[in-house]
Amino acid sequence: MERSSVILKTLPQSFILLGIVFIPFDWELLSFQSDLVRTLFNPLIHGIAELLDITLILSDLSSDSKGAYILLGIIFIFSLLTAGWIVLKTTADQQSRLEKFVRNLASYYLALILLKYGLDKILKTQFYLPEPNILFTPVGKLDKDMLFWSTMGSSHSYNIFMGLAEIIPAVLLLIPRTRQLGALIAVGILVNVVAVNLSFDISVKLFSSFLLMIAIFLSFPLIRSLTRNELNKRQLDTFTEPAKRSNLRMLIKYSLLSLFLIEALLPVFRIRSWNDDLAPRPYLHGAYESVDQTAEIKRLFIHRDGYLIFQDQNDEFSDFHLEINKKDHLFHLQNFNLRKTTLPFKVSKGSDS
Repeated sequence: MERSSVILKTLPQSFILLGIVFIPFDWELLSFQSDLVRTLFNPLIHGIAELLDITLILSDLSSDSKGAYILLGIIFIFSLLTAGWIVLKTTADQQSRLEKFVRNLASYYLALILLKYGLDKILKTQFYLPEPNILFTPVGKLDKDMLFWSTMGSSHSYNIFMGLAEIIPAVLLLIPRTRQLGALIAVGILVNVVAVNLSFDISVKLFSSFLLMIAIFLSFPLIRSLTRNELNKRQLDTFTEPAKRSNLRMLIKYSLLSLFLIEALLPVFRIRSWNDDLAPRPYLHGAYESVDQTAEIKRLFIHRDGYLIFQDQNDEFSDFHLEINKKDHLFHLQNFNLRKTTLPFKVSKGSDS
């Protein structure tokens, strides 16, 4: 095989491997990963941005930020260099073992992400019930992403359906004999996810596209077999683990599976509920309407994430970080300029106190 062909074959493996390590994700157990990526890449990202006259608004490398696009470009260049080095410095047997390693790692990674997102939907920690300020916002003033998020959050049963649709391929990806089938199902699911993110401008377009790339990479042998009408057991078992496994390998595998479950289920312990719709809300959470119809402020809202939000007569909103002093009946507010204000409040009879 010509070197250029081998590089083209190895490049996706290198990109996926480096992407798994360096594309930031909001991990529960590996929360240091994002900090490590920022430490390693932020100077280079800011240098490239300055060279290209790009203004970086977000420096946290969140998905779809300008910094994230630059990071992906850096990862691609390193992937190209890595693929070239692999072709020049390794044998065909070593390249085959590397491909098997990347496929196994990518299978576990994709399974974990799908399991995590699937459980988040079932537990209603992703598409949660709309907050009071959203419910009182005119539809025409809602951004497309918030409108989609709120609509999805209004149905628990559909969240369960979507969650199971992601958990099923996650489980199949963890079983060597069904790995490619799970990846093929994941392709269908992630095509829809990417389409939704693009259509509703939801800010995980880059990350969901990366997951789709992994699913296509893992399912490619099966897709090729189906298109060639050559589907058989031997091809389905390509890149699977040997039937005979050592005790150490089994211990590592089940330890990883346990960590997967802990990573995915930690939100349960955080919200202390198997259904976020039923989770306790903070003190005074809700919507409050002004009794004075001529007042500038029409409504105020207590948000579950610690915000006080005002809605004026023109349906414009302003929000402040909120801390509530229940004992002295005081709202401690802070705006985005870090300016602090204190407001007294009174709880009427019959209200939660």
